[in-house]
Amino acid sequence: MTDASPFGGYLTRLLDHRGTRPDELAAASGVPEPELRAVLAGTLPTVAQLDLLAPALGSTPPTCT
Repeated sequence: MTDASPFGGYLTRLLDHRGTRPDELAAASGVPEPELRAVLAGTLPTVAQLDLLAPALGSTPPTCT
């Protein structure tokens, strides 16, 4: 059995702090709402999801060279 990813907890707290609902972030990022809710519940996000979430959260993902 594996532990849930802490990323979902961090993201939940960030959304709460900003007053943003998960459906709003899903719409802004292009991550389907069921996938975003799974991440918020503890599923490890994929690189593709992070690439979509970063700009919607006001950040940019690092680039690999």
